[in-house]
Amino acid sequence: MIGADRINDGLSSEGLAVQLTTRFSPALDLIRNMNPMHYFVGLGAGTPFEIPWFEYRGLDDKNSNIDSAYLTYFVKYGVIGLYLLFVFTTSITHHLKNPGCGINSHLSGADVHRVSHALSAVRYRNRL
Repeated sequence: MIGADRINDGLSSEGLAVQLTTRFSPALDLIRNMNPMHYFVGLGAGTPFEIPWFEYRGLDDKNSNIDSAYLTYFVKYGVIGLYLLFVFTTSITHHLKNPGCGINSHLSGADVHRVSHALSAVRYRNRL
């Protein structure tokens, strides 16, 4: 079967390590070239990842992210990015478990209507 050998090879610890290293090599290459300040703040939001296996498929080999949010955020935003991803994830998890808490539970229907109306007015002014 086509690809069966690759799957079987990936079941060993060495094979899994090779597949993960290959899969994440675009980010790992950038991380190897980072200086100490980049570890803290990252390389910037516009940092492209060069995906070599896209080229032979006729696709643009520059991509804005890779298959791991952790590596993408670390390369682009450093430790600060990982922290922000953690805060976002825990906040979403908290609000899913406790739907009654949050900003909407403290606002009346009239307050929400006023905020919505104000945002609509700003959007309308920006179009002019």
